[in-house]
Order: sequence, then structure tokens, then C-alpha cells
Amino acid sequence: MTTTAARATVPWTDLAAVLRGRIVLPADPDYDTVRAVYNGMIDKQPAAIAQCRDVADVIAGVDFARENGLTLAVRGGGHHAAGLGVTDDALVLDLSSMRGTRVDPEQRIVVADGGCTWGDVDHATAAFGLATPSGIVGTTGVAGLTLGGGTGYLTRRYGMTVDNLLAADVVLADGSFVTASEDGHRDLFWALRGGGGNFGVVTSFTFRCHPVGDAGTIIGGPVFYALDDLGEVMRWYRELLPSLPVELSGWIGIMAVPPAPPFPEELWGRTVCGIVWCYTGPGDRADEVLEPIRTFGSPLLVGLQPMPYAALQSVFDPLFRPGCSGTGRATSSGRSATSRSRCTGASPRCCPAVSRRCTSTRSTAPRRRSPRTRRRSPTATEGGPGSSSGSTPIPRTRTRSPAGPATTRRRCTRTPRVARTSTS
Repeated sequence: MTTTAARATVPWTDLAAVLRGRIVLPADPDYDTVRAVYNGMIDKQPAAIAQCRDVADVIAGVDFARENGLTLAVRGGGHHAAGLGVTDDALVLDLSSMRGTRVDPEQRIVVADGGCTWGDVDHATAAFGLATPSGIVGTTGVAGLTLGGGTGYLTRRYGMTVDNLLAADVVLADGSFVTASEDGHRDLFWALRGGGGNFGVVTSFTFRCHPVGDAGTIIGGPVFYALDDLGEVMRWYRELLPSLPVELSGWIGIMAVPPAPPFPEELWGRTVCGIVWCYTGPGDRADEVLEPIRTFGSPLLVGLQPMPYAALQSVFDPLFRPGCSGTGRATSSGRSATSRSRCTGASPRCCPAVSRRCTSTRSTAPRRRSPRTRRRSPTATEGGPGSSSGSTPIPRTRTRSPAGPATTRRRCTRTPRVARTSTS
């Protein structure tokens, strides 16, 4: 039986009958719009997309996929460069409608639903002068960044995003709902913190928040240097960063100056070396801490100024528009006959600040490959610290990827086939 014929036999009306959300099928006029993700190079054709409205919808989707032998993909923010939120011939659980947040300012905790972006979280926590480490782009999904680790302006001071994860609500492959934390299902909580996907569908995250700046106002912005100064600037940056207080961080890259205010018109479109700084300490120390930043070299622009932390977090959102590739380049997919490939080529109109972020110079020395080691977490049936009595082990198969760069990772698949459930 062909894949198309197999999809035609799936009783989609049965799933639609139990969802509060909507089922989108290939014949629907908005199918191409709904299946599109941030990276315009991704052109996947899922069998159906379930636009979930709540946890009950997620449970229904997981059960339906298992009972009908369907591959399951999970979309959070849809921002993942590899497009892991959509898969050919799969049932996609689209959580983008689940974007609720709740802040407890006394406990300094924020709870974010699985479809939230970091812009949603920053908006909620900013009212209390709080934040949690969360990348540098507000349109990034909470789920993908957290389950992959997550770094940002606050990482030097408060750790990675995953270090600030306190609990996660998860729908498992058997349709059961659990809360993973240090107090329960500790093995699952260990796996979620950096392990990525295939452990279940995370429907909400609970994070620890921290005070930033003076009641949420920080000092930040870009400092631009001529491209001819790149080597000198990067060497200075590499040696300066370890000596800076943890309240100050910055990322360095090569970028084109956006052709719009507040940037000076004479710099519009110019390729520069840029460092974007963020100081989150007390304002009365700002001049002392930022003095070496302001006085180094011959900058083309020093854009440091007081602003809400959430404003710095979202300043690059217009530069990383949907339809760009995972590297930040504008793309056009030759495989799709639809209008979903929204970029037509590398253009300042689409990605005026194309940059590849780096935090140190690349070494030219040969790379030594160390033996792979894999920490083994206890299973529920072994009575480990996070075991659940009476739980049924889920059979799994492990496959090793072909030999390649040191970044090659193993993947695990479970029954039902949950296709890369951690998506941003």
C-alpha cells in the first residue's frame, strides 16, 4: 500500500470529534500555511496537523497516533533550524495555540505553555523586573530552546535555560500525563534537561526567574567596528570576556547594519563586526563596568543605552523573519510549488543582519576525538530515584548515526514513533 493510500484510510474524523482544536488536512486551503515553519528550506508534507488547544487535545493526538501506527511530530514555536516540528506523512501536534503564561513574583517562578515563544515569557516577567535565560530572539520557541539547553544574555550570571527549569508537564507515549521535577519522575526530568526529544510531549514548563537590572531596566545594545578591525576586535573580546563581571555579557558576529532607524543612515547595509552587549547589574556601577567597552578601539557606533530587558530580547526579531534558513540566510525552496517559501534570495529586506554567532576564535589545531560516553539514567522498572511504581517500560530501539563530526548525536525512537518531539 502506498503512503498516500495509507493516509487515506486513517479515520481523521474520529480525531476531529474529540479535539477542541482543528484538524488541517492536505486538501484544506490553508494547509501550506499551517505546515510552514521558520526555516524556508524545510518543505515537509505531513498527513495531518492537529492544532491543539489544551492538554486534553495533546493526549487525544498521542493516543490517536499510537492506535493508528502514525509517526508523531510536535511543533512548539516552529523556530528550529532543522524544521523538526514537521515531518512527512506524520501527524503533527501543533501547540502554537497553547501560549498561556503565569508569573508568581513572590516565588520568582513563571509557568509557560508548550507553544509559547520567549517573547511571551519576557512580556509576562518584565512587569515584575524578572527574567530567565532565554536566547537572543523573542520569536524562538520555549520548548526547543529549553529541551536543547539554551543560552542567552543571562547565562554568565544565571546559567543556561535548562538550569532554570524547575518542572515540566509531559504527555508520555502511552497517553499518560506526568509532572517531571526533582520531586517526581526524576529520571525523566534528568533526560529532558538537554536530552531533546522522544521522551514525550511537554505541555508546560516551570522556570526559576531572576531580577535583572534596576526593576527590569538594563543597559545594552550593539557596538559596531569596521570589518578591517575584525581580528583585533575578536582577540580583544576573547581575552576581555573572562575578566568581566557576570552581570555583563555579549555576543560577537559579522553582520550587516539594518537599513532603518535608529542606526545612522551612513551605516545602512554596511558589513561590520558587531558585539551586542547586555549589562544586568545595578545602574550605579554601569559606567565603571562598561568603561572598557566604550573606550576600546575606534568603533563606528556605540549603541549602549538603558532599555527594558524585553526590548533587547526582541530587537532582532524583525531581522530573523519566517522563511529564512537556519543559518539566517534568506532562502527559496525549489521543491515547493506553494507560496510558503517566503524569501527569494539573500537580501537586506529579509535578513539585513545575517550573522553567525560566535563566542571565540576557531582553533586551527587538529581536533582530537574522544571516546563517546553515555550516562545511563535509571528506568522506572529499576526503582531509580525517579521511578514510578507500576509503570510499564516503553520498548525502545537505539541507532547510531554514521561516523561524522564530533557533534554527531544518537537518537532514540519509541513506540509510537515520536518524531523529534522537542521543537522550538
